Amino acid sequence: MLSTCGNRNCQGVEHVCMDKSHPKTYICDCKQVRKSHAGHAVTMIPFEKICESISKFEKDFITEKQELVKKTNELVEEILRDQKERAEELRKTIRTCSRLKEWFMETQTRFYLVDEYIEVSEFENIEEKVKTLIDLDIKQIHKPVENQSPKPQTRIQSEALLSFLEDPGSFESLNLENIKLGEMQLISDALPDSQVTSLGFSNTKITDEKAEVLGNAFSSSLVTCLRLEKGAITTSGFEKLSNGFLESRINYLSLRDNNLQEKTIEILANTLAWAQFVCIDLAYNTLTPKAMKALTSTLCNSKVTNMNLEGTQISLKEISVLAECLPESKIRVLNLKTNKINKKALKVLANAISGSELTELDLGSNGLTSTEAAVLSDILPESNLAKLDLSMNKINSQGAKSLAKALPESEITSLNLTWNEIGLKGAESIAKALPKCKLTNLYLLENEIGNGKKALEKAVAKSRITFIDLIEVKKPPKLPRVSMKRPRGTQGDY
Repeated sequence: MLSTCGNRNCQGVEHVCMDKSHPKTYICDCKQVRKSHAGHAVTMIPFEKICESISKFEKDFITEKQELVKKTNELVEEILRDQKERAEELRKTIRTCSRLKEWFMETQTRFYLVDEYIEVSEFENIEEKVKTLIDLDIKQIHKPVENQSPKPQTRIQSEALLSFLEDPGSFESLNLENIKLGEMQLISDALPDSQVTSLGFSNTKITDEKAEVLGNAFSSSLVTCLRLEKGAITTSGFEKLSNGFLESRINYLSLRDNNLQEKTIEILANTLAWAQFVCIDLAYNTLTPKAMKALTSTLCNSKVTNMNLEGTQISLKEISVLAECLPESKIRVLNLKTNKINKKALKVLANAISGSELTELDLGSNGLTSTEAAVLSDILPESNLAKLDLSMNKINSQGAKSLAKALPESEITSLNLTWNEIGLKGAESIAKALPKCKLTNLYLLENEIGNGKKALEKAVAKSRITFIDLIEVKKPPKLPRVSMKRPRGTQGDY
């Protein structure tokens, strides 16, 4: 507020003088100014009331805006809900039209359907009859043979597939092996009439033809979980398959052990941005730095919260790329078991973990030592990690001691140190930390802890532990060998 005098204590212009002896003048309330306007019609300007009035209107407008936004959101939700229901109805209707066209093209069924649903005398009103037929539920339309046998050229050897084709509606889960093109067509035709939510194919080469047939069934099926494992998927085949993901309900996709090509990973990455995937399993495929870069380029904009990268042969280069994306992603569960994560790679990963949403991490079978255990221990108090798996490493007693120091300040509720050579001293260190930490599940199988078992049992009584595994066996389990050499020809299709 401007001052009308040089007085140090002047509060600024808050009055107006309307005296006829001079033009309207805005003045302050200082002694010298009041003296010069003595006897004049001086009025104090109610700035506080003006501001209070503005605030009142502002509050009313904010309330009105909030109500408007609320009503708008409710209307949008209602519209989206109606659109979703209508979209589902349209998908079913489109499927009905497709089925009806197939049946009217088959010589065994076309005349039966005409006699059953369309009277010959009413061919002039054919569109009305067809519309009535389409409006029927597909299950209400009876074909002359209720349970048709598969076409003669398609021999089905799988009892599970035969059972499914006979009564698709009774299946919620379907897992098959070595599926041929003809069988895939039969499965695709039956899926819309089934209750299958979990669909799996193993040891099956997904060719372009199979992929297209299978992808066409997703939009009208209930499948939410798709497993394509231990087979082979061509890049062009996966591209055709991905076209079916757009209108599907699939949120869990497993492509483990398929020797995926870099180009295939790029197509998957492009799919992540708009698909419904929450969980991606790429275990035992080789991920090169280029493939990892493609994968992480859209990961931050996806809905993926669970990622399995077990046995993907990733090391420092790939971990560095993943670490850049991790803090910005929604990833909460990450499996990095059976890779080549050394001290440098772990440091890069650890820095990213502390700023991420990660709650579960599996670093089993990575050859980690007490040095890497110390690196992890440093970031545990700053992270959101609740479940940590370090099984099948070599962190020894010193590594166990480092972890034990960090446990009381961390959110860890489940810790797996199976086969880590922590010995008696390591067990005693863990035991001391138990009453002070949040651990509920502890796995210490095969660590040669000896008398450390007694210390642990005493500590458990004062802790939150609900499950502890201290069983010792004579021989270590046989683990599958994983080649650390990249297979030849990883840039081409099968």
